[in-house]
Amino acid sequence: MDRQGILAQPEAIRRAEEESLGDAELRERRRERESLRREAKDEQYVAAVAGKLKELFPGCPPGEAEAIAEHACAKYSGRVGRSAAAKELDPAALRLAVIAHIRHEQTQVDLRGRSGDI
Repeated sequence: MDRQGILAQPEAIRRAEEESLGDAELRERRRERESLRREAKDEQYVAAVAGKLKELFPGCPPGEAEAIAEHACAKYSGRVGRSAAAKELDPAALRLAVIAHIRHEQTQVDLRGRSGDI
């Protein structure tokens, strides 16, 4: 008959569990630091996009470039601000973000649920 199950001594299992629990706190602190680092990097990116928008559109009302950048660059949104071109601060990509912002904020056009009649 073959032996099945854990082939470790109970004391070794206990020590491994304690070490794992001790590492959990360390891993959690690392995750928190990494999350803060990513958040800061993302804030820098949004600020860079806003700066480029101000450069491209010098007549943009105060605060508007920041609002456009925040919306266009929202994480996991799939918006133009998350595209590779926008991350390179490509003027064409950023122009699309401005057009979308104006369309959504300054017009009465509601494109949701519509197809073909735009």
